[in-house]
Amino acid sequence: MVTRRGAGLVVGVFFVFLLLHQTDRYLIGALTTPIMETFGIDEAQMGAVQTGAVVVGMVLLPVWGYLFDRFARPKILALAAALWGSTTWLTAVAPTYPLFVAARASSGIDDATYPGVYSMVSDLYPPTRRGRILGFLQIAGPIAFITATVLGLSLADSYGWRAVFLLTGALGLVMAVVFLLWVRDVPRGRSDPTVGAVADQLRLRFDWRTAAGLVRRPTLVVLVLQQFVHLFPIQALLLWSIRYFQVERGFDDGQIILLSSALVLVGVGGFLLAGWLGDRLFQRFVRGRLLLGAVGVGLAAVTMTAAFLTPTEHVGLFMVLWSAASFFYGFSNPTVTPSVQDVTEPEVRSTAHALMSLAEQAGSVLAPVTVGVLALVSSLGTGLTAVVATGFSLSAFLLLTASLLIPFDIRAVRARRLPASATADPVATGAR
Repeated sequence: MVTRRGAGLVVGVFFVFLLLHQTDRYLIGALTTPIMETFGIDEAQMGAVQTGAVVVGMVLLPVWGYLFDRFARPKILALAAALWGSTTWLTAVAPTYPLFVAARASSGIDDATYPGVYSMVSDLYPPTRRGRILGFLQIAGPIAFITATVLGLSLADSYGWRAVFLLTGALGLVMAVVFLLWVRDVPRGRSDPTVGAVADQLRLRFDWRTAAGLVRRPTLVVLVLQQFVHLFPIQALLLWSIRYFQVERGFDDGQIILLSSALVLVGVGGFLLAGWLGDRLFQRFVRGRLLLGAVGVGLAAVTMTAAFLTPTEHVGLFMVLWSAASFFYGFSNPTVTPSVQDVTEPEVRSTAHALMSLAEQAGSVLAPVTVGVLALVSSLGTGLTAVVATGFSLSAFLLLTASLLIPFDIRAVRARRLPASATADPVATGAR
């Protein structure tokens, strides 16, 4: 039996892993300018660097999903962390642009490991608490972004961009040891209302028939489409926002670090509020989580588009609008991730999250190159504006659609294992 303290310690390890791993991923944005100068490449060629990593990660997603559903998840996470460290070191020592592209593409091998983290959280916490836990884990993203920004801008000038990658690669190897020695798996379904105490006896493992049924689940299909469009603008922003601040807004490194730090604090608030409020709304009516996500992402589309259209001399207004967008865009993940768990069986949740991540990667695979090409044709700001306005608007519409479907899928999934004597608890059956 995992105690509350034990579950908290595991979540703490997951948070450190996500923070360090995403810092390594986001460094490419902060180091874009010195890398371009080293290899003498333009924006389109730099965009291709990140696209390669996304493609590799996307191809391997189904494999990671199966491994996490079939075997002990901490051991698979240890393997992923070791791959992260070694491929980042290859990136650091690549002497030419083609080898750098290949090395960075190889770093995508381990980018598909988050489904294992999320599925294990669903076995540590019940449905009514997952939103706030997942929201906490997902603030690692914005914190990693500012960490990468600070590391990239402060260390690259003194030690070179290669030294920064050597540092983060070493941290990946440390995390591999932590997972291997100190984290233990928990029975799948232990915290589900229809499995619970019998999870130890059932010993649920990946099942092909159950996995095949995922593609026939309406809510999951819509959420897959939502992730496809939602990650397109996010991927573009992660790679190009620093250069946009430098080139088109005229911010110096100090201003960028200050602005990014403020945005992270605001973004963290958005993730935490969405997770907590999503849980509260889910307890009242099961559509509540996704409706909250739809409202938040819709507001992010409006405020970030307005920020890009703000004249460069209106620095204060730009920062207010960008901060508002940073707050609201985070309403998606803490509401979508637990919703995926609500409509999937415990033994295939990693596979379901892998499908979601596959959609994310597919949606973002062309984002860096698309924005880079638009920057050459028009401007970087124009490319980012087009991608952000379109992607976030479609994302909000699909979240609204999923909110209409989710009660039926929750009821169907849980009815397969719900005892005949169970009461019509709206949270357990999706009755409302």
